Amino acid sequence: MQVLLWNEVKILQRIVYKFKNQQRRTTEFRKLNLLLRVIKRMKRVEDKGKLISLLILLQSTSTTVYTAYEQLLHKCLFMPFALSVISCASRIFVLSEEWLQLEKKAHSSI
Repeated sequence: MQVLLWNEVKILQRIVYKFKNQQRRTTEFRKLNLLLRVIKRMKRVEDKGKLISLLILLQSTSTTVYTAYEQLLHKCLFMPFALSVISCASRIFVLSEEWLQLEKKAHSSI
């Protein structure tokens, strides 16, 4: 499951790389960069308590990105880009939810 999450992150990083020059100043793109910063922080964390809090932060950030790009999609602007980001953000949300449930079970059993 973590492998699936990291695969989605790689796809999202590739999308960001491709559209960075065009979308750099938009608020939606800044929210997307915030999501990537949270993910980078997750890769470096060692403590399980911090990992759980980062997973919760990842869920809220992915929800924010989803709603921002959904609004962009309703405006009919950059539709392929917005659809790609929406699909990655929703998949990241679902995978982080599953990972959070596993971590909470493991943390409570200790």
